[in-house]
Parts: sequence; C-alpha cells; structure tokens
Amino acid sequence: APEDEAGEAAGEGEQDDAPAAGFAALYFPCVVFMSLLFLAQGISDDVWLERVQGTLRRAVAGPFSVGPLLAGKLLAGAAVLAPIALGALVLGVLAFGFRWRDVPLAFVWVVAAGATATAFMTLVQLYTPSQRAGSLVTMTILFPMLMLGGAFFPFEAMPGWMAAAGRATPNGWALERLKDVLFARWEPGEMAVGLVGTAAVLAVLYVLARARLGGLHAGLRRLHPP
Repeated sequence: APEDEAGEAAGEGEQDDAPAAGFAALYFPCVVFMSLLFLAQGISDDVWLERVQGTLRRAVAGPFSVGPLLAGKLLAGAAVLAPIALGALVLGVLAFGFRWRDVPLAFVWVVAAGATATAFMTLVQLYTPSQRAGSLVTMTILFPMLMLGGAFFPFEAMPGWMAAAGRATPNGWALERLKDVLFARWEPGEMAVGLVGTAAVLAVLYVLARARLGGLHAGLRRLHPP
C-alpha cells in the first residue's frame, strides 16, 4: 500500500540521518560519563570540606532540618554538571554528527545520571571517618566503575563476557542508554522507564544520605547546642 511504503520511507529517512558508529563517536559517550563520574566524586568531597571548615556546624546551630541542606547540595551539584553536559553534547553534535533533536533528551539523561552518581558518592562520604578516607574510598570505588562500566574503553572494544558484565553495572547501563539516544536507536517506553527508575534510585539515595546526615546533625547539636 502507498501509505505503508511512505511510512517505511520515513523510517529509512530517520535511520539515514543517524550518526555513523565509528570508534571516535562510540568513545565520545564514554568520555562524557568519565567526566561525569569524576565530577560527582569531586562534588561529594564538599560534605567533608564543610565539616572541616565549620560550615556544617554553623548550619546545624539553627532549628532547621538537614533535608533542605542536603537537597540544596545535590541541586548545586546538578547545576555544576548541567552546563558541562550541555557543552559536551553540543561539541558531540558538531564533531560527530549527532542529531540536534536528540540533545535535549541526552542532556536530561546525563544530568539525571550525574545527580544520582553525586548522591551515591555523597552517601559513601558520609560513612567515612575523615576527609582523606572519604576521598580514598570514593576513588577506590570510582576506578573499577570506570573500567568495568565502559568509560575507559567502549563495550564494543571489549571481550564479550566483559562487555556483558559491564552493561549490567548501573553506570554501564546508563552509558548504554546515552548511546541509544545519541545513535538514534532509543525507544520512548524504555527511556521513560529508565528516567523513572533513575529518579527512584536518586530518591532512595537522598533518603539514606539524609538519615546519615541527620545522625551527624544530632551529634553536632549535642556538642554545640544552639
């Protein structure tokens, strides 16, 4: 039928303008996620800087809860990630021919993944006994995540068993969804489920971090009553 042929032609047209999956283009999302995870680790150090410099002690001297303080820190981290993510994606369009219409979804995905990584690293930092230990533990976690999760080498260049294991990691799974968006092979239902799942994980990490920070808050209030 003519209508079916027109639909097939439109589908072929959408595939024709998809970027070619050369090695450099495949490596680009890896670099984005590598930068994202390093930034998340660096932002998470802020909780120890505030404790060392006395900012947290002054903040908890008032009657306010720790929830808004933690939420503000995570939002500030997302605000730092957002322009970096946008600049990287624009560069990807110009250098590798990714489609402009896929940039908004890729931007939302990268920022959501970055905020989740920041919340996870912050939670880890809150359970360490010192700033040095926090940096050491988070970096010890970070490098295996980068290696196995496809940030150092694309999954396409790994042995099959290693690529399968890497795609099963949280950051590897998130990296694959970014590739789906950039290479125009994403499905709306799959991305919607992914965004909802990422938001749920972020909410759980926030609740856990708030509970831990609340315990530290109570201890500081006992040492420094208002």
